Parts: sequence; C-alpha cells; structure tokens
Amino acid sequence: MEITNDLDNFGYIELLDAAELLKAYAEAYAKQRLDFLGPEPKIYFDEDNAEVFIKDADGNILTLDEDGKLIRHKVRA
Repeated sequence: MEITNDLDNFGYIELLDAAELLKAYAEAYAKQRLDFLGPEPKIYFDEDNAEVFIKDADGNILTLDEDGKLIRHKVRA
C-alpha cells in the first residue's frame, strides 16, 4: 500500500472523508485561518491506515479530529 492523491484509489468512505476535510479547509480558508499552510496543498489518502489528509509542499499536514475540526501538524525546522 502507499500514500496517493489519485482519487481513483480512494474508496467511498475515503471520498466522504475527503469531502468533510475539504469543507473544513474551505471554511478555514474563507476566514483566512490557514496562514501556516504552505504552497501547493493537495489531498492525500494513506492506504495503510485509511487516513485522508491535506499536505503542502513544505510537508505541513491538515487532518480532522473526531469533532470535524482541523488539526494542524507543522513540519519541525
């Protein structure tokens, strides 16, 4: 298994998770609360643990917690 951003590799549940994540991302973006996220954000699916996340070119990651709130994982310098 691998990490992919090819939507053909996402299953039904993962596509629903991606939709929820993108909605939370869009809402945060509209409120200008994504200042730490770097260039080229893309949505990914980790097939090993069935996690959907957004990762930027700098390696910063956004996920959702159980309440549907964004969790930010910053790359350590």
